[in-house]
Parts: sequence; C-alpha cells; structure tokens
Amino acid sequence: ARMTRLAQVAVAASSSQRVILAALAPLSAMQWVWENLFFRGQAFQVAHFEAPLPGKEQVADDLTLALGRCEAELGACLWHETNAAALKFLEAQRPSYSGLKVLELGAGAGVCGLALGVDGADAMITDLDSLVPLMELNVIRNGFCRSAPSSAS
Repeated sequence: ARMTRLAQVAVAASSSQRVILAALAPLSAMQWVWENLFFRGQAFQVAHFEAPLPGKEQVADDLTLALGRCEAELGACLWHETNAAALKFLEAQRPSYSGLKVLELGAGAGVCGLALGVDGADAMITDLDSLVPLMELNVIRNGFCRSAPSSAS
C-alpha cells in the first residue's frame, strides 16, 4: 500500500460565520482496500483508496501497481454515504435494469455502473483518464472482463 499525508478538514458553523479548520495529520497510511457492496441482494466489490480501517481487505500489492496515478483523484475514494444513497435511489426507480444500456459519467471507482451491471444492465463507466486503471480493476474483479488491465503505465 502506498503512503501519503491525509489532510483532515473539519467545518464548524457558528451563528454568524463559518470557520474552516484544516490540519495535516501525521503520516497516515492510505491504502487500497476492497469494499463489499450489495445491490438487490447481489454482492460486488470495488477497490478504493482510504485511510486504514480495521477489518478491510487490502488490495494485493501486485494489483495496485497501475493505481499510483489514481491516488491524487477524489474519484479513487469511496464516498460511503453518497454511494449508499445512490444505490438505494437506483433500487427504488425500477424493478430491474436488465437489458438497459447505462452510461455512468464521472464514475470514480464505478459503484453505480457496476451495481447496474450486476443487475443485468449493459453498463459503461467513464471518468478521467487517470482513473481508468481503477475502473478496469473493478470491472475485472466483478467478472465483467476476463483480460488484464490495459492501463498499466
């Protein structure tokens, strides 16, 4: 896993003004981990970059070699509450996405597109070029592609 400084930002609101406090935490080991997610009871996994938490399965070092250029992108981080809300919203919209063509713009790790793919949609996930290795890894991990990632550099 790669090392980086983790900037922690806290926002405090008062009655007359908003105060933003930023502090640089000591060297924190950000790491690539697998997140177990579910959509309509079907499991899938996404790799993402986050601060260490107990019980998280780390992505094997040989799989993280192509992910170095992803680490500076916000899309490499999994926004847990946002993704949970988006998946809940998508589940409520229709009984199935099977057979639909779906395009996810700004996919980051590809959570929504992968969830819809697991549900039977023909999903295409897109984001900045620097996040392509992460999306490829997640697509392969979930069995949507059998070949090795093409963005190794």
